[in-house]
Amino acid sequence: MHLPEAWVEQAEKITAEPGIVLVIGRSNAGKSTLIRFLTEAASQRGLGAWVIDADLGQASFGPPTCMSLTVWPGKGPPVLRFIGSTSPAGRLPQVIVGIKLLVDRAVVQGARLVLADTSGMVQGHQGILLKQCKVELIRPRYLLVLQKGTELERLLKTLPSLAGMEIVRLPVSEQMRVRPAPERSLYRQRQFAAHFQSAELRSVSRPWSEVGLSGPEPAPGRLVGLLNCAGETLGLGVVRRCFSGGLELFTPVSKTEQIRFLQVSTVHFGEGWTELPS
Repeated sequence: MHLPEAWVEQAEKITAEPGIVLVIGRSNAGKSTLIRFLTEAASQRGLGAWVIDADLGQASFGPPTCMSLTVWPGKGPPVLRFIGSTSPAGRLPQVIVGIKLLVDRAVVQGARLVLADTSGMVQGHQGILLKQCKVELIRPRYLLVLQKGTELERLLKTLPSLAGMEIVRLPVSEQMRVRPAPERSLYRQRQFAAHFQSAELRSVSRPWSEVGLSGPEPAPGRLVGLLNCAGETLGLGVVRRCFSGGLELFTPVSKTEQIRFLQVSTVHFGEGWTELPS
């Protein structure tokens, strides 16, 4: 794909003077493509990149419904943070807290370049509020704004003017293809399948008094996030069966004794599935 010259110029600047980079833009604007381009540019300079994927519906580095932190070039599996939805709508506090904690984790571990992708929720009251809070909490060195014409100028006028933050308006590549809804849905299915590739039926048989629950009541087919005592996401599971002493889950998390908290999602795969969720 031919990339805009402005992308190339900005990549040279960012890799020469790295810091926290926050990328915003509507759906199908090329945010993930820009992030990949920046990671490749950093790699060519011998600079590692810590990539935060906060696009819950079209995640590049982890399963849908989760945010993730990945060290690039790849050094182990991504660190996940379960949100429980494929959209930030209705989950703004969890998304805002999640991206802040992942950025802090990267910085504490010595990251020089942090690249944070975001969802395409950039319009309306919730979209504007979400981006305002992210900018104020993360305080990026670079705010990269992918837009056609002036479509995000209303949003930009609401953002705080932070010392040291450079707002960079970048064009959407003319070769970016709009992915229709069925294609985006199929992509989510494939990402779920990749996460559940090594999954087996496993039981969480401790008394409910020992396992915290959040969200709707667990039911067969319901997607759940499995968290340890530190609140870290171990992985995802799908409820197969509920019984008085616990749950039977389809999950890649093998050490079920570490599960101390179940965050129940609104995502439901149905009760009749027998293989990978779709």
